[in-house]
Amino acid sequence: MILGSEIEGFKIVNSLGEEIGKIRGVIVDTTKKDWKIKDVIVSKGIMKGKGTFPVNAIKNFDKSEKKIELKEFIDIKEFDEEKFSQEYISMDEVKDRDIFGSDEEEIGKIFDYVISTELSPWQVTKLLIRPHEERLKGRRIRLDVENVTQIKDLITVKYSKEELEKKAEK
Repeated sequence: MILGSEIEGFKIVNSLGEEIGKIRGVIVDTTKKDWKIKDVIVSKGIMKGKGTFPVNAIKNFDKSEKKIELKEFIDIKEFDEEKFSQEYISMDEVKDRDIFGSDEEEIGKIFDYVISTELSPWQVTKLLIRPHEERLKGRRIRLDVENVTQIKDLITVKYSKEELEKKAEK
């Protein structure tokens, strides 16, 4: 497992060992209970823009070297933000957004997410929330993504604000 903020900046190398870019984020299918990662967003370099490649193109994930090797020569597709915002969601769009409980009370902000790299394809498994409540400063809530009830407009979860704050106090 790795945090989304930790994976950003990992080098992407092709099958010849040539660096083709750095990770800038992931694109997730949030329509199902398990949030499978569909594509990886890559920065192709200064003034070259962003692109994507499918997560199943990954051959080797080296956390210690901060490097991802692709299975074969992959053509990095141009990043079409409009297409992905309609079909899937970039986790960059989720970070720093407010999250609301089932009681419509604001709980806090999402500051990171957890990626399970052991699963195939990779999945986002948890959202990390920093509560707004003053008495919970310095604490965070780890929320399984299966508890998210809506993510496109507002991000809401199936727990009330009070229930989630109790989880943070533990």
